[in-house]
Amino acid sequence: MLTALNERGRSKCHQYWPEINTSVNFNNLIVKSTLEKSTDFGYCREFTVSDQKTQEERCVSQLQYSLWPDHGLPEDSNQFLEFMMNVRRSRAGTVDPL
Repeated sequence: MLTALNERGRSKCHQYWPEINTSVNFNNLIVKSTLEKSTDFGYCREFTVSDQKTQEERCVSQLQYSLWPDHGLPEDSNQFLEFMMNVRRSRAGTVDPL
């Protein structure tokens, strides 16, 4: 995710995930927010997604880069490259989405 929820007083993204330690139902899927921590580049969030039909459960991570300026480019590309390395590290050995 490459935007903040609000920039310059304007809404840029709807918060489609639940608040920490709460859950939301999407048809047969239940999404529970289990972790939210602030990082140097934005936020790292983790969710548990449960399929009520199959009883399958997966952990899903969301990394939010909130330093990208609205209608512009980052002044320092090293921060974004570090973010991308974090994305790759977090994906190592993971299973594809449901």
